Amino acid sequence: MSGRIPVVVPAAGKISEELRLQTGAGCRGLVPIAGRPMIDRVLDSVGQATCTGDVCVVCEPGSDLLHHLGPRAVASEGEGFVSTLRTGLAALGGPEHILLVTGDLPLLTPQALDHFCIQALHSGASIVYSIIRKDVCERVFPGGKRLYVRLRDGAFTGGNVSVFSRRFIEAEGERLEQAFSGRKSPVRLCRMLGWGFVLRLAAGMLSVEDIVRRAEQVMAAPVHVVESPYAEIGFDVDKPADIAEVERWLAAHQTC
Repeated sequence: MSGRIPVVVPAAGKISEELRLQTGAGCRGLVPIAGRPMIDRVLDSVGQATCTGDVCVVCEPGSDLLHHLGPRAVASEGEGFVSTLRTGLAALGGPEHILLVTGDLPLLTPQALDHFCIQALHSGASIVYSIIRKDVCERVFPGGKRLYVRLRDGAFTGGNVSVFSRRFIEAEGERLEQAFSGRKSPVRLCRMLGWGFVLRLAAGMLSVEDIVRRAEQVMAAPVHVVESPYAEIGFDVDKPADIAEVERWLAAHQTC
């Protein structure tokens, strides 16, 4: 990978009924954060990063984002995570790699993206994923509730930025879809990774490197993990309590 990376921003996820009722937004991207739609905050940071190229937001057909964002948004041509990636790839002209940035990261900064991209650019991997240490998250967002995985290296949560190669998406799209759709199902996860591996993971017996090697076996592609010092790449908004925490952070740091 070299140069600026084109960006796909998935924004087709369903908004929770609780979030819709509180904010009146029809989709998560338009949830107001301190008076501004969340997607606008994300796109501002993406546009200010030195590593990023053209940007495409992929949303559901008929989404209000199509009107709000104009030519920067396209409707997904199908259902599922891989369909979102392929729609974004096509809209961006089929680049060799894409940077995936979810549309629900209102505290994302250009510095966080540049740090991740520099590591990804030099990895040569087909999949580059981001993780953040628990102590980093709790230092920046004390009291915030996140899901952490305990490993031999420490406790980590996943970030919401990643890199995928076009060749991997084209060749292993079905495999990637299975992994993505099974991430929240313990049974499907065990079938995919192996019961022994999952049990050792639950017991905190594995390292980051162990997980990378297993992911390479499952995905049949080179995988790299970037440990980010920026907690904001893992702070997504999907419930009203998240909005309150983000707005408290913005007020405390005098950021509008």
